[in-house]
Amino acid sequence: MKIDLHPLTIVKAHESFSKGDFSAVDLAKAYLAEIEKKNGELHAYLEVYDNVLDQAKMADKQIKEAKSKKQDFPLLCGIPLAIKDNILVKGKTASAAS
Repeated sequence: MKIDLHPLTIVKAHESFSKGDFSAVDLAKAYLAEIEKKNGELHAYLEVYDNVLDQAKMADKQIKEAKSKKQDFPLLCGIPLAIKDNILVKGKTASAAS
């Protein structure tokens, strides 16, 4: 599945999850492919966590469960994000790029 990331907003991605246009795993794979393609030149990502797809699968389960109950799910559920390297994340390195 090809997801056009350029015009995609958080709200549009959330709506796409709701409609079943694509899953959190699909979106995570699209971003991982983009990072793979461009990061060699940009060096924007110091670390890509190895559990990205596992987290996306958990988000998909949460989305599926909410939809089955006809409930909404959190806006950021399933949305990939980058964290600046000076923010502490439990179990990860915060090097401030130095």
